[in-house]
Amino acid sequence: MLSFLLLLAITVHEPARGQRDFTLVSNVRLVLLDVGVRGPGGAFVPGLRREHFRIRDNGKEQAISSFSQEDLPVSIGLVVDCSGSMKSRRAEVVISALLLIRESHPDDEVFLVSFHDRVEMGLPPGVPFTNDRGLLREALLRQSMQGRTALRDGLSQALGHLQTGTKQRKAIVLISDGGDTASSATAAELLELVRMSQTTIYTIELFDDSTSERDPGFLKRLADLSGGEYFRQKPEQNLEEISRRIARDIRARYLIGFAPGESSKREVRRIQVEVSSPGAGKLTARTRQSYISSPVSEEGSK
Repeated sequence: MLSFLLLLAITVHEPARGQRDFTLVSNVRLVLLDVGVRGPGGAFVPGLRREHFRIRDNGKEQAISSFSQEDLPVSIGLVVDCSGSMKSRRAEVVISALLLIRESHPDDEVFLVSFHDRVEMGLPPGVPFTNDRGLLREALLRQSMQGRTALRDGLSQALGHLQTGTKQRKAIVLISDGGDTASSATAAELLELVRMSQTTIYTIELFDDSTSERDPGFLKRLADLSGGEYFRQKPEQNLEEISRRIARDIRARYLIGFAPGESSKREVRRIQVEVSSPGAGKLTARTRQSYISSPVSEEGSK
């Protein structure tokens, strides 16, 4: 299965003008990074070039072998907390999720996962993804808020389903007001899945100081590990503002690839991405913190 992370035998040919996706050719090992760049004040920074970026793999600088910033369709999973504590937030969540969909690329393929005591796929059977906004609205409105919170199980299932998506870039938006009270998957197991995945994860913690189940540290770790972003809704903040920000971020990211040196063992390798451009002020790059390398012999057997 293709991944931004695990050094499969692929290379990416940058699309010619007017093409809608990347061409994959089996002749070189490549690590692909989904990179967001913010400038002073948190503004998105478009229009950067290859020479504005530097990538280090375990401290060693790497040559950039592929580079693109195009507003191409993305495979997106909406992962929504439908536990009993969310009853009073149902309308707000539906409105904000629909706004995110409306602000996203019209050809994005989207699916819905809800979680309470168990995990449920939101789209009708036989419909794994859709860009039909009416169908997504119906799916969101069908969700009932009840039971406990199986957050880790919901996100685990969403990560697995997302691998069947057809788009090169993949993202998850997780909306919840608390921690986890019902999952069988452990935190360590989920974090390993995130590290292995190509998915950029955005986590939204709804404001609710009355719950004792909150685990903002874990939600932030999920976002940071994947190169996404953690948002905690402030008491006075409209959730729609966060949805717009996430939609803009997904559409404004860079796809950057490098060919790492051969690895003699399976290991976690740290990634650092630096970005600078004359006259642009201090720029900050957000991408995943690490990937898992494998020996060539192991990759060839997959």
